Amino acid sequence: QEVIDKSKKLLENVIQEFKAPRVIGLNICEAQEDLENLGLKVTEKLEKPSLKFVNNEDGQVTRVTYPNDKKIGLKLKTGDRVLIYYVNEEVILESVSIKVKKEKGRQEKIDKISFQRIYN
Repeated sequence: QEVIDKSKKLLENVIQEFKAPRVIGLNICEAQEDLENLGLKVTEKLEKPSLKFVNNEDGQVTRVTYPNDKKIGLKLKTGDRVLIYYVNEEVILESVSIKVKKEKGRQEKIDKISFQRIYN
C-alpha cells in the first residue's frame, strides 16, 4: 500500500500534455473548475465592453489565452497558466449602449445625407 500511495503522489507531479478543452461559451465557474481539474492555473479576467458582447450572457466565457495574451494552441500541459475572459451584466449593458450610440450616429448620417439630397 505504501508503494501504491507513493506512486500516486509521483503521478500527481507528472506533467501531462492534453488537448485544450473547449470552454468558450460556458459559465465562468464551470470553465474554471474544468480547467483547474486538468491541472491548469487559472486566472479570471473581465472583458472590456465591445459590440461583440451584446448577445452574451452574464458570466459567459469569451476566450482563453496565456498570460501574455498569446492564443492557446491545440495542446496544453499540466501546470500551464491561462487567463479566462468573461463578461458580466455591466459589460453587456455597456456593450449594448455602444451599439445604440453607433446605430444612432449612423442614422444621423443617413438623415443628413438624405436632407442634403432633397435640398440640393
